Amino acid sequence: MLEAHPWTDDDRKLLAKMANDSVDSNGDFEEEYGENTADLGTILSRISALYDALKTVESRSAFVARAEKAESVWSIGRSSWSKTVVVLKLYFKVLYSLNYITKHLVGSVDDLLKAFPASDDGKLVALHQALTGLPFGISVPVSRKIPEVMQRLERALYGLDPVKRAIRLELVLSAHATGPANPTPLLLVGPPGVGKTAVAEAIAEALGLPFVRISLAGHCDIPALKGSAYTWNSSGIGYLAQALIAAGAENLVMLLDEADKSGGYANSTVSNLYAEILDPDQAHRYQDLFLPGLEIDLSQVQFVLTANDIRAVPDFATNRCKVIRLRSYTADERLTIIRDFFPQQIVGARRLGFTIFVAPDIARRLAAEAESLREARRMLTEMVAWAIEQKEPGSFESLTIDTWDDCVLDADGDSGQQIGFRP
Repeated sequence: MLEAHPWTDDDRKLLAKMANDSVDSNGDFEEEYGENTADLGTILSRISALYDALKTVESRSAFVARAEKAESVWSIGRSSWSKTVVVLKLYFKVLYSLNYITKHLVGSVDDLLKAFPASDDGKLVALHQALTGLPFGISVPVSRKIPEVMQRLERALYGLDPVKRAIRLELVLSAHATGPANPTPLLLVGPPGVGKTAVAEAIAEALGLPFVRISLAGHCDIPALKGSAYTWNSSGIGYLAQALIAAGAENLVMLLDEADKSGGYANSTVSNLYAEILDPDQAHRYQDLFLPGLEIDLSQVQFVLTANDIRAVPDFATNRCKVIRLRSYTADERLTIIRDFFPQQIVGARRLGFTIFVAPDIARRLAAEAESLREARRMLTEMVAWAIEQKEPGSFESLTIDTWDDCVLDADGDSGQQIGFRP
């Protein structure tokens, strides 16, 4: 597709004008285009057709790459930064012309490019990756057929009716929304191993949204989460902006894991950050410190926070989240989850090409031996690996785990066996 559209001289003149002209108060480009220059609407239509209306990060990357090739930009760095700036300005003005971003954002990008020092190749690359990777205006379509979504959630989660009720309410409200929905953040509270992370993954799968996990344990500083100013050494964007880039869309399920270990005091910098990202009025104009002045929309993110101890979660978070308490499963419930849910989860997580069945007595022993469901899943995964070790890949369609293997009990090395060798 890229080579099918060599830029004509008129195209390049118009694109250069778009890159350098400012936008007036009515949202139009200030300068008039001469009679010998291609019509603006025509070139935008061609770009839209050739690059799938720039509605995906892949099509946008293709457009930027082609524009850089036309400007003879072979690598991002000081030697070609002036040409790269032309391409970046063009890119954002095309996004504006196609109604993905606001005029204010175009101006913010211009201001950032003017202020950003062209003296550090590493930072220039980081800036280019951030500006071209952030999914401005891109949203994944979410099904409004609530019964279908709930069926998928039922298949992924056993029990957990409070979670399912909360998701159903969000679906009902988003189905009736006239614009992008602003989902209510969820705070899942419960003891270790009850499946809080699995709940967040299941929500994303049921909704058909990208899923990104950020661990808050040990990351209690703003630079890690919110980026660091480009004037600092080794600066870059933070985990939140990176999550959007990884997702490729502004609506995703973002798990903020172990919120009770992020610094539970009122003056914690992470606590203050909660107030910014969990409040829709502030979340739609979130700013990464590496990209000053650039507003990033986090208001469509379905935030899911987890905590073992709600008392250690900052008030900023608990006041803005729907708190859902998850109890420990009973022995019978653990058996059902191990037998009916874990096999398909392992197949999906490891991309296995066969179906797994767990014999009732094995499921019962796993439920009794494992300290938590997380441990039970690890043990079952290892049993699957041992069972297929001598099988030819692709030679079977199903596997039944009906033999107990004591090796799964030796993960901590307490058995005295040498690590790395199976007895």
